[in-house]
Amino acid sequence: MKDQVLYKNDAWDRKTVLAAMETNDCVVRAIASSFSITYEESHSFVEDYFQRKSRKGTRMVYLKMKALREKFGKSVQELGIVMEGDSKRSMSFEYKVKGEVKYGSYTTARFLKEYSEGTYFILISRHAFCIKDGVIHGNPEDAERLKARIQQAFKIG
Repeated sequence: MKDQVLYKNDAWDRKTVLAAMETNDCVVRAIASSFSITYEESHSFVEDYFQRKSRKGTRMVYLKMKALREKFGKSVQELGIVMEGDSKRSMSFEYKVKGEVKYGSYTTARFLKEYSEGTYFILISRHAFCIKDGVIHGNPEDAERLKARIQQAFKIG
């Protein structure tokens, strides 16, 4: 039998007037879960800091998160390694094949196994979610997309 991935539908998910009116708000929900704040606090912060417009997706998330060192009393630390010739970190891991060092990308499943404790803000292609102590906080389908390649991750704490 396959291991079941734990998913948590946070209390504010569409239960407030603001949340019910929103779409394309994965960053708002991921920030709320990552920093343990209300949906409204997160919405206001993302609107100001990321310059997000209501009902529109959030742009430049990686660059803004990278510049963020602390917020809501919690530190923000970028994870990953800087690949040669690249200016940004990526969630890659080293492995060897016949003595030669190679790099692979983390999938959500591999990340869950290796980072089972702590709180993480996760970026995949055009989407964000949170992982807290091995539990995915985001859209229900995030727990089903275990092969999604993680582009960047930030440890919150």
